[in-house]
Amino acid sequence: PKEDGRTIECAWSGDALTSPFTYGFWCAQTTEEPFSYPEPEELCSAWRYGDTAAYRLPVPEAYRRWSVDMDAYAPPDCTWHQHFGTDCVKLSIEDVKGSNQLPPEKLRHTDGRTGMRGRGTNGKLGGNAYYQILVLRKTEQGDKQVLMHRLPLKMG
Repeated sequence: PKEDGRTIECAWSGDALTSPFTYGFWCAQTTEEPFSYPEPEELCSAWRYGDTAAYRLPVPEAYRRWSVDMDAYAPPDCTWHQHFGTDCVKLSIEDVKGSNQLPPEKLRHTDGRTGMRGRGTNGKLGGNAYYQILVLRKTEQGDKQVLMHRLPLKMG
């Protein structure tokens, strides 16, 4: 509890075994709404960002809207590269100092706090238009198959 009687909940993502560093964290005043995280053995699969090597830092539903105040919000900043995989940036001291300020509106995800910064697997920040190619077929054995491929309209 803080000196004013408030209780603060925090979540942190990083590595403390070899050399301490942080990928992301958030802190907010406790609400009446309880929340729970996955069991430790399920944590990695639950926090994984799609099929990449990156991990998001999930934010409880009560804190997701940008209009809800948080004491600190600095999620992992990750970008996926077609040839190099996923790259997540370690937080700098400047990132930690500014963690209680909202990002500029143009950099905010429309769904609120998603637990990740950066463009993720998208080609660019903001709207990303894609062609979604679906092929529905039935094999000679009678099995039904759905094949899907996603192509960006424009790269970069």
